[in-house]
Amino acid sequence: MVSNPSPTQPAIDLADLERRLQQLQVQLSDLQEFDRLEKLPPERAAEMLEQILDLETRMQTYVEGLVSFPAIFWQAVRWGGLGVLVGVLLQRIAG
Repeated sequence: MVSNPSPTQPAIDLADLERRLQQLQVQLSDLQEFDRLEKLPPERAAEMLEQILDLETRMQTYVEGLVSFPAIFWQAVRWGGLGVLVGVLLQRIAG
């Protein structure tokens, strides 16, 4: 803040001006990005969309694999344990 402003000159809040400038810079950056995307050739936009959809499919498959892992693990433990139990019983019966 400027000290002792003259009666004809209003007080200037530098922090407020800096904040407003930063907001305007962000808005300008957003507008430039939008303008750049508006000029994007349709083929490139379609290619980017295809890549995004492919990535989404891969991520969904990966997440589903993580979610189903515990079920697969417990199935292996269950059937593997049952196999071990049957093997021990057959060994004892066979002598």
